[in-house]
Amino acid sequence: MIFGKLFKTISRSQKRFKTVCYISEHTSDLTHMEISALLKKSQKYNVAHGINGVLISASNRFFQILEGEE
Repeated sequence: MIFGKLFKTISRSQKRFKTVCYISEHTSDLTHMEISALLKKSQKYNVAHGINGVLISASNRFFQILEGEE
């Protein structure tokens, strides 16, 4: 797995937020159904923990941006 990370902490109305951007490469071919299942599981976790984000999948790579309270 290949990772490139960027961390940024910003202040918004007395709360500190962190933004994480990364690219990962998976070794096996994931089907559309497997990616959808991963996305649904991630969405449930993120909502429960106050995390917002974007997930982009292309070929065997993911690009993701996550943001939430530090």
